Amino acid sequence: MFSRYILFLVDKKNIQKIEQFVFFLAVICMLLHLLVIFLSKHSIIEDEYLSSQSYLQVISTPFTIILVFELFLLVLSVAKSLPISIGKQYEIIVLVLIRDVFKIISSYNFGFNNIIPTDIFLPIFFDIFFAILSFLLVTFYFKIQNSCVHLLEKLESEKSFVEIKSLGSLILTTYFFINLVNYLVKLLNSSNSSEFFQIFKSLDFISDLFILMVIIDVILLLITFNKTHNLKEIFYEANLIISSIIVRFAFLMISPFNGILAVAGISLGFIITFIYSKISKIQI
Repeated sequence: MFSRYILFLVDKKNIQKIEQFVFFLAVICMLLHLLVIFLSKHSIIEDEYLSSQSYLQVISTPFTIILVFELFLLVLSVAKSLPISIGKQYEIIVLVLIRDVFKIISSYNFGFNNIIPTDIFLPIFFDIFFAILSFLLVTFYFKIQNSCVHLLEKLESEKSFVEIKSLGSLILTTYFFINLVNYLVKLLNSSNSSEFFQIFKSLDFISDLFILMVIIDVILLLITFNKTHNLKEIFYEANLIISSIIVRFAFLMISPFNGILAVAGISLGFIITFIYSKISKIQI
């Protein structure tokens, strides 16, 4: 039952339909955000917070929605394999770094008569630099990971292991939707526009979701150890989990430390995958 449920969700056609919906939702929300700022600036809507916002504030809106969708794909990826799930986490931290760049830009009200403070460029530079570096590392990680994915196929394809991964993905999916509903309820119950956008941009349930993912990853690692005593596989997956924990710490840090931790975590995943691909044929 768990497998059928997860396989239905991860079906390529279903994912494409959800992607199209998320794309239109992101565009519509961005246009609505732009509209309410325009109306408030022209005193059609009386809202002090919205009237003080820059039009650039709308940039971060679609990225927040896309980030929520990527989190949904992340919890589904647990049903596939640990390396793929970890790679999806790497992609999300790259999106977060890019989103932070737009948040910094949108937080400043640019104008022809305004002097742009120099201190705004340093955090933007760090976030862009670490985002580019993280993106390159993620690309190299997936390239190497795809070349050695067949090495874990025997364990990953076992029926009992597939069922356990599907159950783990189901738990995470359920937890994700519960928190998403709670998040939407908070938005609807917000007393003013300032509180609404503060809640909208916070996505405070991400950290709790990642903690639960760490627990499930460790459980899957213990099951792997029970099913195989191959030191190479245990060493590989253990270090991937360590790299994911480092990446998750990045969500709790501010710039530039979040970028440093993101690069460190992804680098560990890339290096350990590269080493595993090279020593996989060596008998231990």
